[in-house]
Amino acid sequence: MVVVCSSLVEPGSDSYLVTLPSSSRFLPAEILALILRWDRCEERDAWREMANIMLSCSLVSKAWYEAARVVLFKDIRICEVESLRLLLRTVRESFGGHCPTHVLHLSYPWLYLARGSREQVKEFRTLATEFVACCPELRHMEGHNGILNFSSDTSLPEYPHLKKLAVSSQYLHLLAPLLHRARNLMSFEMRRGRSDDKLLEHCSPPPGFNLSTLTISQPELSASECKWLFASSFQSIESLEVEDVGVSLGYLAEVIGGSVKNLYIRRTVMDFIGSRGIRTMTLSGFTSLRRFRVDEWDPRWELVGDNLPSSLETLAIPFSMPVVITNVVKLLRSNWQPSLQSLDIWIPLDVYENPYELRSPLDFLQFSQSMDRWLRDALQRVCAARGIQPNWLTIPRNDTSMWVLWIL
Repeated sequence: MVVVCSSLVEPGSDSYLVTLPSSSRFLPAEILALILRWDRCEERDAWREMANIMLSCSLVSKAWYEAARVVLFKDIRICEVESLRLLLRTVRESFGGHCPTHVLHLSYPWLYLARGSREQVKEFRTLATEFVACCPELRHMEGHNGILNFSSDTSLPEYPHLKKLAVSSQYLHLLAPLLHRARNLMSFEMRRGRSDDKLLEHCSPPPGFNLSTLTISQPELSASECKWLFASSFQSIESLEVEDVGVSLGYLAEVIGGSVKNLYIRRTVMDFIGSRGIRTMTLSGFTSLRRFRVDEWDPRWELVGDNLPSSLETLAIPFSMPVVITNVVKLLRSNWQPSLQSLDIWIPLDVYENPYELRSPLDFLQFSQSMDRWLRDALQRVCAARGIQPNWLTIPRNDTSMWVLWIL
């Protein structure tokens, strides 16, 4: 859609102009910039709507065209571009090869993934790599489905403003050249990371950034790879979110465990045999924990409790009968975690399932309501006895972005 903006008819021609008050066509550039200011859009539909608005604004006059084009180029989604090759040519001809974009989303168009040939995918990946090399002003970048493909010979600028990077299904040795040039990176998200020890060894030196936030899901990382990636951040990573990490959690604890203050273990989607046990044994490596949130517990929760460092100030747990009855109530009564100040209990909106196959919906409703009251009362009592603040939160099971907080 960005390309459409660069291929409009000549600004200022009669066919170009849209009927607006004549005074609005000659506003100062600073005023136009404020009018057309575009905050970053997380959702694709919202991005499309704003892009269409900018394209319409570009039809007003040459001044509006220039202002709207600058705004459009600040946030680019490659999969929405009609021709990536044409976009590259536009950047080289109109911006001297230095794209002013601050936010870049890199992913294959769905047609490439569904019906594209291997040659088409390879060409698109090559063009995407060339485009990244034209964007030294990046603040935020996402690359999905292994689209980033940098080699040691790739000519890349420094990225002093790049603060957040998110990748998925990405080979680390093909990402390494970019990591070397993102020295001020603060947030790194990696899902389904792939690697090869032998190939990564040749990508020296390791990154020099100091991350503060790390999100990692389904990685295939060895101990040496964890050290290579995160050794420079061993004193700076304060927030860690993990999902399906298995043995890699232990490797992470060895490298960054001393600095992590907030640990969030998400719901396990593909929990292999033994991985929960591994998690319980490695939690003790996070020696500076202040906040610990978990989406599900192993039945042997006492082992987890024994392995957690005694520095917790906030514990966040799911609202379920096994967790509350067999674990939380007992542990809180025994003065476990003496520094604990608050207990966050999150409740999925569809939390009530019918595991006991009660005969009628009414029976199940009455059962769930009575259990709800019993569990809440039990938690209230033990929290009051220890001076702990219970916070009840509701959240849709498949939505972790919106929280409604009741403080009781």
